Amino acid sequence: MKSSKAIAVAGIPMLAAALMAEPTTAATIQFNAVSGDWNVGTNWSGGNLPGAVDEAQVTNGGTVYVDATMDPIVIYRMRIGTGNTTSGWYVQTGGSLTMESFINLAQNAGSYGEATISGGSINITNNGFNVGSGTGILRIVGSGATITTTAGFRASNTAQKELAVLEFVLDNSAAHITPIIATGASAFRNGTLQVSLHGGVLLTGTNQFALMQAQGGGAFRTDSSNGMFIVPTYLWTTLQNSSVTQVTLDVNDFKGALDVSTSGGLTFEPSQYGYIDLANASGTSLQLGLDVEGSLSAFTAALTEAGISWSPGSGEYDLFLNLNPSVSGGSHFVWDLSRIDPSLEVRAIGLVPEPAIAGWLIVAGAAMVRRRARI
Repeated sequence: MKSSKAIAVAGIPMLAAALMAEPTTAATIQFNAVSGDWNVGTNWSGGNLPGAVDEAQVTNGGTVYVDATMDPIVIYRMRIGTGNTTSGWYVQTGGSLTMESFINLAQNAGSYGEATISGGSINITNNGFNVGSGTGILRIVGSGATITTTAGFRASNTAQKELAVLEFVLDNSAAHITPIIATGASAFRNGTLQVSLHGGVLLTGTNQFALMQAQGGGAFRTDSSNGMFIVPTYLWTTLQNSSVTQVTLDVNDFKGALDVSTSGGLTFEPSQYGYIDLANASGTSLQLGLDVEGSLSAFTAALTEAGISWSPGSGEYDLFLNLNPSVSGGSHFVWDLSRIDPSLEVRAIGLVPEPAIAGWLIVAGAAMVRRRARI
């Protein structure tokens, strides 16, 4: 198992209030392990797994894991972090979780709740994700999951939206990200929206990503309190309307274009984030070089954690990765190293005609760094 430590409001429509109501449950079942699988009875109070009419709570500072080997899970609702000194973590890489009511993160002031979802399915049939008065983080990694709600994502304390974080981590899979689907007629969408890149780099054939979508007659609120996120201030521009929350690469962070059919490079002011265009990239195996200032070890650790294969370089280069665009015509190569290490900046990008090492694993993301003293 992989460790990760990493309500009603006056004036809202009656339907939305009903979606956020908290009906009585049969029992509250506490997770009592420091770290463990959901489907192990001894990890829960009384030795019983939470059932279809129960509330599951992770408030002991522990981490509960759900994966593809487990039977489908059906509960009534879940709280992760409740009291003012409690915390909890939920990690789902596969499997199925269905509930009628909400997933509540950090219910009271001083609590902490975090959920990371990278695979499997979550279906909340009559509610959504709520963050209380504490610090709550819902993190969606890549495109391997399916997430359906009626009520979307909500910071119940609208005066402290910065404490309710919805983070989407784009990866180098074909679809890049799993959107949250909302089917309710007055779904919530507030808190703080963050967008990051798994491993710090992304190769994509599109410049636009839908993060939340209204479907099946659903619609998002558009009022400033409950229908608008605090949005990213760099690399992305954000669209929020009744049908979608969508981010697009910001043209102000465009650093230039390279034609894969020729060699060449770009030099620019050092930047923690930005993107370039790669023309004529379809089906062409190549190497992309990044001249990086800052902590190489932090960068390579992030690449490894994201499953992006890299190899130590030679000569003027510190490391090599292979790049094989699958999109037709061209690609965008995007980087955001600000969440990896504040010292990291890119100041030049270049094309290398031939791979230096045969037999590399081809990955959708590449980096190569000139040798210099590192911190």
